[in-house]
Amino acid sequence: MGYGVRPDEQNTEKQSVDQSTPEDVGRVTPESKIVIDRNALIPKMLTLNVGDEFCGVVAHIQTPEDFFCQQLQSGHKLAELQESLSEYCGQVTPRSDFYPTIGDVCCAQFS
Repeated sequence: MGYGVRPDEQNTEKQSVDQSTPEDVGRVTPESKIVIDRNALIPKMLTLNVGDEFCGVVAHIQTPEDFFCQQLQSGHKLAELQESLSEYCGQVTPRSDFYPTIGDVCCAQFS
């Protein structure tokens, strides 16, 4: 397993993203990457006031006062993402030379 270390010149607001398909894994070069705005990848936070209601499920609890909920109306998006990631990861051969840097968006399979 590799651990990412932020290079001194890395811009925390931008990151590189491979423009590759599962067949291209192992042939990715710096020229095949584009820079995107990471802020566009961060989901918008739902702001609620005391008394507001929505249908949802508790997704993660850190403490009784600090927890995260998933809106049921957007649950289909999460299910589609999970299915898409599972399909993609099933086609890609794991790489031992992959070392993401801090702030890079990546996924990891687990069981």
